[in-house]
Amino acid sequence: MTLKLLLETDKCIHCGSCTSVCPLLNAGLKGDPQKNGPDALKDTERVKYLTNLPFNCTLCLACQEVCPVNVPIPRVVEHLRSKVKAPESVEQMIENIKRSENIFGLKSEERWMWTFELDVTLEERIDVKADIGYFTGCNSAFSPLLSKILTSHISLLERANVNYTLLSEEACCGFPLVIAGRRELVAPLAEKNIENFKKKGVKKVITSCPACLRSWREIYPKIKEVPFEVQHTTQFLWQLVKEGKLKVAKTKEAFVYQDPCELARGCHIVEEPRKLIKETGAKLLEFQDKKLEATCCGGGGLLRATNVQAASRIALLKLQEAKRLGAKAIITACPACMQNFVKAGGRMQVLDVSEIL
Repeated sequence: MTLKLLLETDKCIHCGSCTSVCPLLNAGLKGDPQKNGPDALKDTERVKYLTNLPFNCTLCLACQEVCPVNVPIPRVVEHLRSKVKAPESVEQMIENIKRSENIFGLKSEERWMWTFELDVTLEERIDVKADIGYFTGCNSAFSPLLSKILTSHISLLERANVNYTLLSEEACCGFPLVIAGRRELVAPLAEKNIENFKKKGVKKVITSCPACLRSWREIYPKIKEVPFEVQHTTQFLWQLVKEGKLKVAKTKEAFVYQDPCELARGCHIVEEPRKLIKETGAKLLEFQDKKLEATCCGGGGLLRATNVQAASRIALLKLQEAKRLGAKAIITACPACMQNFVKAGGRMQVLDVSEIL
């Protein structure tokens, strides 16, 4: 692995393209894709004594997107993280997943607290045979701040009479482990989630978390065959709208859409969220940098777990831009984006795409 990465990083021509798009640098913070990536890989002994160096990154993929010679800087950062002692908060998260199969270390039965906010009962949807499997993800299921993402999606699935199921023993998707440099711990989680949906006869898995989506699409197939299609919920909901199975609410409000890094650059999904917003009649505003060139919210790559101030600073810059644009709210399609925007403050409403439909 190291030799292959060294050969790939040797292609670096030191053009500075990566540093020009780094969200930390652009927010006036310490961070440098060149130093944290290719340069650090060639000096691993030094990195061992600089624990936070590889973690001072949102892994937003912007550097890789603009690199003219395709240096895989995010992969280098992941590799470097595997070689150093992680910050205490990250180590705790890893232990939580190993012990409880979720990032918070909570008991499995506590993942259903969010259902109390629903107008429908979900007993008949849990562990039943169904065509669609809804993978909720740890963050939305266990965090009260994000539970509305799940309740709004469930309400839409019910409205469209979708035949779906939820897993009572859903395990973490494993993506937090990957970006923490502990990819080797993902296999048991992947196998459990795949087998559980197979038992339910699922034909398609949908998730509202872009990080979970990347796990299902990119990481799981390298571990075990994934015998069903996997979509982000914005793709699935847009399909329902096109087929006339879902009628959306109407509004004349002005919203600005934040492209999640994992959804846009990670999965190349940029149009469906915008089509859903436009379908409501809302005025869609755009940040100066959007789609594949969108700037990170600051909440990715475990940065919020290791450097709250940096994550909040990056988020506040986006919140200020949204205010200048005259948006009533920021619309996003990612739990991590919503979490970071809300916790950063800024007095701007933050909504998931599903909440306005």
